[in-house]
Amino acid sequence: MPALPRRALGFTLLEVLVATSVIAFALAAIIQSTVVSSANLTHLRDKTFAHWAAMNQMAELQISDSFPELGRSTGDEQMGGREWFWTMEVKKTSDKDLRRVEIKVRKERRKQASTLTVLTGFFTRYSGEPEKSGS
Repeated sequence: MPALPRRALGFTLLEVLVATSVIAFALAAIIQSTVVSSANLTHLRDKTFAHWAAMNQMAELQISDSFPELGRSTGDEQMGGREWFWTMEVKKTSDKDLRRVEIKVRKERRKQASTLTVLTGFFTRYSGEPEKSGS
């Protein structure tokens, strides 16, 4: 059997180390990408549920038969297996028959907790609805 040239016997240690390093860097990049993607997915899920909680509060206000009273109210709502904390503020506008409603939703009860979503709506007094004094 003829002798094989030295090069045909296999990889050198340096070639194996370079190939292993390239694979390690590629795997690290894939893992980093997966972690970032997972964090983004979690944040988007939370923002979506928070927005739905705000929309629920706005819908409840819309189906009530009364003109929103000025002031601030707070509450919580269960959605998506988690508790969401909302703050609703009803403000005057330049038109006495128009109110601005702003609903903010957080993941934590603390007022200093970051707000995930803010939903703003406007409500008008129906023409047949009497005006209350002090509104």
